[in-house]
This record gives sequence, structure tokens and C-alpha cells, in this order.
Amino acid sequence: MQLNKSKQTVAVSKAQLRELRAQLKSAQNSLHQKTIKAPSDGILLSIDAKSGSAIQALESFATFAPEGKWVVHGEADEMFANRLKKGQRVRIHYIGNSSTITNGKIISLSPKLSNKSFFTDVPGEQQDRRVRRFKVLLDSADHLLINAKVECEIHLN
Repeated sequence: MQLNKSKQTVAVSKAQLRELRAQLKSAQNSLHQKTIKAPSDGILLSIDAKSGSAIQALESFATFAPEGKWVVHGEADEMFANRLKKGQRVRIHYIGNSSTITNGKIISLSPKLSNKSFFTDVPGEQQDRRVRRFKVLLDSADHLLINAKVECEIHLN
């Protein structure tokens, strides 16, 4: 009788163990659905999502800067667009300051002209100019801040 009672206790304990394992698996799946992983190493610049709020699919909720070399995205006026070439040297400085922060070289050029997007908040600007977009790989980024507005001096040949 004692043996049967012990067998029943073991059976109940095994059933409870199976139930606890199922609950653990469910909790792990729930946690996996609520975990966000970056695609690569880098710096998390900001998080727009609030605690307890839902994030919709394809909705922006954070700003992330991947680790690696820094790149400046720039625009050149259409008047100089055809004189830009990959590999040209560029001098970078803050707007209104002629001191060089760093240097770099053009690594990418847009094949087309686009509407001006940077610095369009200049009051009274009424010219409808187009620009050619480019990217500059920086030699060093020691004195730059992410999203800082800078001027690029391109050494045209």
C-alpha cells in the first residue's frame, strides 16, 4: 500500500514537472518575442519606444549606429556634380569654422541629381537647385559627433 502511494506521488510529481517544463518553454518563447537584437555591433543612440508600449511591424523605435568606419553623407550643387569622382580627397570642418576636423575621400557617388535635402531650413531660400549625393569615408572621427552638420571641401582636379 505504501508502495502504491509512493508510485502515485511519483506520477503526480512527474505530471507537475511536465507542466512546469511546458510553462518554462512558453515563457522562453514569450521572452524571445519581446527581445530585440541589433544586426551588428554598434552604439544605440536613442530609444523612442516607451516601456509597456507595443511596437508595430516596420515601425522605427530606435536609432542605431553600427560599429566601423565613419561616413559623411553629403550633397554637392548641380553646378559641380560632373566634376566629382570617387577617390577625391575631402576636408571636413564645422559650419562657419575653417579649422579642419578630419579628412577623407569620396567612396560613393549618386548616379543622378536629386532635390536638395540638407540645409533646406535656410530662411528666404527660394532657389530650386538640385544636388548630387556622395559619401565620404573619414580618415579619423575623433572630433566628430554622430549627426553633426559639417561642410565638405572637395579638392576638384
